[in-house]
Amino acid sequence: MFPVKAWLCLLVMVLNAGPLPGYPEVSKTAAQAQLEMGIDSRQQKYLRPVFRYDFALPFGSLFTEVMFHQRAGDKLKGAIDYWLNVGFLKKISARLIGEVRLNHMCRHLSSIENPDIFNLNELLARLWLGNDSSRLGGGYGIYMGGSQDYRSFLILNAGLPHIFGSELSFEVEMKIRDFREILYEAELSFSLSRSTDLFIRNTRHYDFENATYIGIRMKSTGKVGEYLDALKLSTGFYPYFESHKILVEGEFRMMFFRNEYRQLLFSLDFAAPIIRDNGFWGDFYPENMTYVFNLEYEREIKPGWFVLWYGRYFLNLPLDTDRDFQSDLGTGLGVRNQSDFDRLIKAIRFDISAGYNFSHHYNICIKAGFRLFKRDWLDVHTDLRVDLSGERFYSSFRLFLNLGQAISIRPFIRFDRSESIGNREPTISKFLFGLSLFKWYDD
Repeated sequence: MFPVKAWLCLLVMVLNAGPLPGYPEVSKTAAQAQLEMGIDSRQQKYLRPVFRYDFALPFGSLFTEVMFHQRAGDKLKGAIDYWLNVGFLKKISARLIGEVRLNHMCRHLSSIENPDIFNLNELLARLWLGNDSSRLGGGYGIYMGGSQDYRSFLILNAGLPHIFGSELSFEVEMKIRDFREILYEAELSFSLSRSTDLFIRNTRHYDFENATYIGIRMKSTGKVGEYLDALKLSTGFYPYFESHKILVEGEFRMMFFRNEYRQLLFSLDFAAPIIRDNGFWGDFYPENMTYVFNLEYEREIKPGWFVLWYGRYFLNLPLDTDRDFQSDLGTGLGVRNQSDFDRLIKAIRFDISAGYNFSHHYNICIKAGFRLFKRDWLDVHTDLRVDLSGERFYSSFRLFLNLGQAISIRPFIRFDRSESIGNREPTISKFLFGLSLFKWYDD
């Protein structure tokens, strides 16, 4: 059952209701991110990145969220909860905001056989009451599809920020499922700055035992926001490929020690290919989760020309199967004509790197981009990428439109091809179309 202390804290917050700094915003187009890292009460490593995009509309705002909640024990084995959310916010009065959202959740196990995958969909309507200093929320939701025979739930949210003027804050979310089970997250946090918190959180999630998490949270505001360079999220659909139906990719990019001629760049990339089942609108199960950790030291040698050294770690986590993770480490040198290849600064863009990979002996990567046409709102570009790593050859061609201002919105079509050199593995060709969202923070 829900701990008595948490019930008392919830009651105190209801009686002192006033709103938390994370109160929903309905007037801005923005991109936000946060990253939590720590350890849980089972002594597992804990990682939770969150990406959120908000789009201002004349009658409210539309938002989309992507979150991975990963716990990892020995040999990186553990549960990963995926949350893919979309919703709409409407300001009703100065202190009241209405919210409607659809949340998709599925749980997968890395490097562990998992024939019965837990998944569900929440359709939720909620009201938020408050202002910029405190909040109180409540709503009702139903379950649509999924692997569980759930019907409905009540949800309550409350927060008590900066208790008695201190750096301590407390917030809680509680779900009452079918009046049979109480699920919750209760968190006490200590604010080191506007962008960094220490936290301790006690939770009971769907079909999961009670757990406590201790860690640090970094947000794309305040001091961390000064170092945040870009957020990137892309969703592509495979109309014909027999193995996968969707590819989700993203990047969290930061820069340090920047001056007029050099900078240090760090990026975390992720990708999750979604397996195709009997119907496109059926279950959404990722086959694996890949992470790429990039560290680059970049120096400008003349206007518009940069040289760089890179260190790169690649991690592939198979999901719901008894296979160990794969990883490799590489380092090398490169040259480019702009710091971020995805920015459309120049009509012709390139990024070329080559180095030693400690698993595949060598790695060569070539990227080239071209502006095909620009007039009024119509801005058409193309990208080409070629990777050669040991015996593996990969190429990708993408054609896209560039739309939007605060957030770059890019509908695209893409052709991928991968093949092995010197063996009999079949060549794999893929066609996909989709949408990419890019946000840069130095504009």
